[in-house]
Amino acid sequence: MLCPEAKEELNTIGIIELVSVTVTAVPDPERPEDRYAMKILAEVCDNFKQGIPEIDRDLDAVDQMCSTSENDLMPTTRDELLVLIGQRVHDIAELQEGRVGGQPVPYLSNPAIAELIKHDLENPDQHILVWCVGWSATKEDDGTILVYEDDPMIPEFVDEYSWSRIRDRMRRANFVIGGLMAGLLEEG
Repeated sequence: MLCPEAKEELNTIGIIELVSVTVTAVPDPERPEDRYAMKILAEVCDNFKQGIPEIDRDLDAVDQMCSTSENDLMPTTRDELLVLIGQRVHDIAELQEGRVGGQPVPYLSNPAIAELIKHDLENPDQHILVWCVGWSATKEDDGTILVYEDDPMIPEFVDEYSWSRIRDRMRRANFVIGGLMAGLLEEG
């Protein structure tokens, strides 16, 4: 059920990430001029072979469940995300102009350095982490596969109410992923 690269990694290293869910905030691409507009995006990544209906169904369910994560966020958390997005957009614009903190940075005009950061400047990452959780597998010495949920990553600015709702969403995603893993482990 694992893609060949993941299977090889599990056999050689003894640990792999099976599934991860990352929820981020980005400036709303449909309203780039509105600094108060953002989108919450969910991305589900996995290390399974493509085209297995049971796996695809469960991963689609997790994706659909996490795609509505915007509903979890209280106004204070939304405001903090807007501030962070604004800061990220400002920082990227400054870097593209060859400045940091309002001051010119001579090494940014160095052709070798410019080549190293060219991709990042042309395709800047404007995503701000809201939360992330993953499920990993380890291969024990006796060949047993142990699947577990990783500790979630969540920024400290997320308020308690939003965190409570996010934890509930993680529990629901864990239920689906746990069922998927149980089915796969039974099949061997």
